[in-house]
Amino acid sequence: LVGKVTGFRPEELGEVEVGALMVPEDGNIMSGMMSMRGGRGGRGGGRSTTTVKVRADGTYRLEGLKPGDYIVRTWLGDWRQMIRTLQPSMTSGELVADVTVRAGNETSWDLQLERPQVGAVAGAVLRNGENARGLRVELRRQEVGGQQPPGGDPMLSRFMNFGRRQSAEVGADGRFEIKEVDAGAYTLRITAGRRGGVLYEEPLQVVADVTVERTFSLTVGSVAGSITTEDGSDPKQLGGQISLVPDLVEVPEDLDRFLRDNTSFEARVRDGRFEVSSLPTGTYLLIARLRDRERTTQTVVVAGAEQVAVTAGKASSQNGGAPK
Repeated sequence: LVGKVTGFRPEELGEVEVGALMVPEDGNIMSGMMSMRGGRGGRGGGRSTTTVKVRADGTYRLEGLKPGDYIVRTWLGDWRQMIRTLQPSMTSGELVADVTVRAGNETSWDLQLERPQVGAVAGAVLRNGENARGLRVELRRQEVGGQQPPGGDPMLSRFMNFGRRQSAEVGADGRFEIKEVDAGAYTLRITAGRRGGVLYEEPLQVVADVTVERTFSLTVGSVAGSITTEDGSDPKQLGGQISLVPDLVEVPEDLDRFLRDNTSFEARVRDGRFEVSSLPTGTYLLIARLRDRERTTQTVVVAGAEQVAVTAGKASSQNGGAPK
């Protein structure tokens, strides 16, 4: 398969690649897409995908292709740019082969480089007036059209969700930057780390070739607690999990599912103590799940740096689902 690529600037020559993805008889191209991870320069990362860099004169040559139908794309730099070019037609179900390669034949196919419509989001986050090191800024793509992968294919689902969630940690200088964000509508969230609860969120529009600058100033509280017992046992020997759930009055029937689907702030109990360092001010239901103890709850009002004592439940072989 040979051809010429146009549409790139001379200084970009070393970044331009062409990939040919073979379409299997069953039409499932996902295994080929996954092979792109290793496909840089030469044969590529899998049997169904071949990639090469464009030559100085803008031409390319893909050799040793098996006879069959191929999807052919060109992109700049990272292989994930190829996913970006394929994603719209893949999601709409309109993805079809570009060219058929026949044994013993040289097939010609020219390409126009489509530049990814990407922007960036950067800025600063303050927490109680100081740099919010360790917080995380996350972008979640807003759903359009409710597209679902056919047949519930998990690989296709991951492909369709590529680029829908990107994040960056706030550094010691209080700044963050999320690069190569596909243009579109997002929900920006600031969370207390990778698994922390949501401290702030707002809608955000990302524009191609533009860096959106935002500064956030958050006022948060904290909860530091100690475990006590009523049976004389050593609280330092008790491990488990503390969950702080905003505006909750009572424990839902399926607590684990509720915590997966809703905002909560979690802390591990170690040496009889726990701490949650960043919490929006407000009222929380504290749920203590300690190993081999009955689950206990109490209401906590967070207005600043709060100190609480949590009494462990009675010893029990049924611990109410405490994490181990």
